[in-house]
Amino acid sequence: MAPQRTARPDDGFGLIEMVVALLIAGVVFGALATTLVAGLRTSLYGRQNQQATDAMTAELERLRAVDFGSLTMDSTDLAGDPRILNCSGTPCLMVDGTPETLVLGTGGAVTPHIKTVDDGTAAGVANQTVNGTTFTVSSYITASDQPVDQAVRATVFVNWTTGSTPHERSISSMIAFTQRGLPLPRFKLEMPVTSMAVNPGGTLTYEVTLLNQGAPDRWDITLSGWSTGWSLVADTDGDGTLSAGDTPLADTTMNGQPDTGRVDPSTTFRFFLTRTTTTGAALGTFDTTVTATSVGQPSATGASASVTATSTITTGVIGPTPGPTPTPSTSPPTTETTCAAPSVGSVTGVGNGNYSVREYALHNDGVGPSTTQAQMYFNSTGPDEPYLPEYSTDVAPTTTGRVIQASGALPDAAGTLALTDPHQYADWQMTAESNTRLDGTGVLRLWIAADGGTAPTQAEVVLYSASTASGSRSVLADTSISLPTGCSGFQEVYVTLPDVPQPQIARNGVFGVRIAVAGGNGRLGYDVPGQMPAAFQIGVK
Repeated sequence: MAPQRTARPDDGFGLIEMVVALLIAGVVFGALATTLVAGLRTSLYGRQNQQATDAMTAELERLRAVDFGSLTMDSTDLAGDPRILNCSGTPCLMVDGTPETLVLGTGGAVTPHIKTVDDGTAAGVANQTVNGTTFTVSSYITASDQPVDQAVRATVFVNWTTGSTPHERSISSMIAFTQRGLPLPRFKLEMPVTSMAVNPGGTLTYEVTLLNQGAPDRWDITLSGWSTGWSLVADTDGDGTLSAGDTPLADTTMNGQPDTGRVDPSTTFRFFLTRTTTTGAALGTFDTTVTATSVGQPSATGASASVTATSTITTGVIGPTPGPTPTPSTSPPTTETTCAAPSVGSVTGVGNGNYSVREYALHNDGVGPSTTQAQMYFNSTGPDEPYLPEYSTDVAPTTTGRVIQASGALPDAAGTLALTDPHQYADWQMTAESNTRLDGTGVLRLWIAADGGTAPTQAEVVLYSASTASGSRSVLADTSISLPTGCSGFQEVYVTLPDVPQPQIARNGVFGVRIAVAGGNGRLGYDVPGQMPAAFQIGVK
């Protein structure tokens, strides 16, 4: 009988069983590893998201804590930022689907507006990280539907990358002007026009504005330098001009100094510094400093601010200030031939009623060639063309100067103002300054040449006024002249107009000069410094 094998309890698994067991274990541990990695990634993103939120909130709170007047961006710090758009020539940012204009200034708290954050030891230093992650913080200040001196919008973006996946968080909040801590004086004192020239007997008037950006206060107004003879007048009627309804600054605090009276927060107080010089006034240039000092806290930081007015008293014509240095874009053409005027006109008949004789330069709109312009302008800034351009490229592309066509028989003043074809007249206009009044004989200086054939032999010049730039024109003075002949190029011409009547210009209205010709088509030369500095002179107050 064959021996029986007895099974023992320590018998092991076979090879196949072992392989199957390992495969099962591999599947189980692989699934566990995938779950673990996914959990780690979720935990990492959650930690990064929290850190990004912390950086974003910290930046917004930093912006809230700075002085409201410093919440501006620098225009030199915008290049290369794809978020910044161009909205009709103004930098803007898209906020919740709506474009908002950036609030720009110098020395603001949002410069640079893009920076990275680190672990707290070197905030704002590039290429630093937090737990191995670099966070880029971008801050913007924009104007919403509130005045920027009362509220602005702060928008903060935070960007970072996890592996190859980019992430972004953003927050936007309004920041309103508030007074924090003690109500220290906070205000802006400004003088829009800081220099002025008059003839002896003329009146000097400077506008001054004070914007209160702090708590309610009053400001004493004092003068230094050339300080005697001035009056300080409040803009009582609020029309922005010195007029009969305005009253002198009072001493509301009874301390011997004129003051602004109470000025509430976010309120602008306007007043005028004015004096009428004597007919025998000393000639020269004089500085007058206007200082505003807080009455509530006169010794506090920022309690005083000053602006300076520079006044020049001179005889003769007060000419325009030099214009920008002209720079030719191409090689200049051959210099135009010009002939001197047979007689030089001068303004006469100016009374002693605070008038000064002023000269305004005739301009084309823009620099360089242009089509015929129906309305041009003159002002107290000198000519700015590098050389005489083609001013009528729509009718004469290569002909220099402004082409002006004869309109048949020479029209009278009313007929000249009634012309509607700008090829038949040239018209210069300017907006009057507040209550401008004219006096004396006006003098127009320009250059006239032939356009091809016969040169013009007559010209009608009209000085007019209107209540608005597009309003109906009224004749102030006009004259018809015979033009000199025999010049092979541009003939310099002075046209003297009769003395103007009084009164004549509406408040904040316009006045201008229009010219028409007869006897032949012509070209007008103007707006070229040195060569053709065309101008209009008249007594003004």
